[in-house]
Amino acid sequence: MKNKTLHNFFDRETVPTEEIEIRKWVEKSEENRIHFIEERKKYDAQILLAPEATLYPVKRMDSLRTRIIRNSARYAAVFVFGILITSFAFSYLENQKPFKLQTLAVPVAQQLRIELSDGTVVWLNSQTELKYPGSFKSGERRVILNGEAYFEVAPDKTAPFIVETTKGNVEVLGTKFNVKAYSKHNEFETSLMSGSVKVSAQGQQVILKPEHKVTFDESGAHLCRIEDHSEYRWREGMLCFNKEPFAKIMEKFEESYGYTILIENPDLYPYKYSAKFRLSDGIGTALRLLQNDLKFTFSRDENTRQIIIR
Repeated sequence: MKNKTLHNFFDRETVPTEEIEIRKWVEKSEENRIHFIEERKKYDAQILLAPEATLYPVKRMDSLRTRIIRNSARYAAVFVFGILITSFAFSYLENQKPFKLQTLAVPVAQQLRIELSDGTVVWLNSQTELKYPGSFKSGERRVILNGEAYFEVAPDKTAPFIVETTKGNVEVLGTKFNVKAYSKHNEFETSLMSGSVKVSAQGQQVILKPEHKVTFDESGAHLCRIEDHSEYRWREGMLCFNKEPFAKIMEKFEESYGYTILIENPDLYPYKYSAKFRLSDGIGTALRLLQNDLKFTFSRDENTRQIIIR
């Protein structure tokens, strides 16, 4: 590990991926750990022993008495500081476990894949935010989600994996599942592909079996079997709908493209539609394709990111 990278870390100028690499490097061997501590000592000593003219500019020559007092105080401070920094350095990594939560925010119409420190792989959908530590505490693995994500959790019977949202939590040991919990929408949905998960929301707990999903809304919990996996193809940049109400399709467009959509044509609400759209084609193309089967017009304001459908 380059010393410059370590110093950037001490200056809090590293990015999350660099912090993860530093953590792995330190834990790899005792030699690396000692080197980390030594560099931390040097770093703090450089700050403490910066040239006096730089820190305290003087206009005249100090008296001998003043210089003796100042130097004695400095050496005493260095000695005490050396003891403190040694103690600090040895506890530094422990105090940093886990690192402060890192935040990943996915832009509109994009998806992101990330591998966490425990080997868990997460796909994040458009306008999704994930908060996670650089390294998990022993006994628990917890992340905070706002949006939609697909998880392939690395098995660890000693440390359950918890997805925390504003609407409810999902707890697992090792499995594949999809969570949708956008804070701006009412629904909270968890779909299980393999393994087992415990979903807690609205004062209820549901244990899901593979190929089932549970949705919480204003009327409570709704459990059903997953009949179509195409809706989870968002990881491939696809928006897939199977006999979905028009309003639900527009809600998905809002999540994926970052627009607020107002439906002013009541005739569209009963309509259900099955289709597949490429996210990269844009919302304009998707709406024009819908116009082939439905009679409606739409206007778009890029300044307010609003679409009105009439």
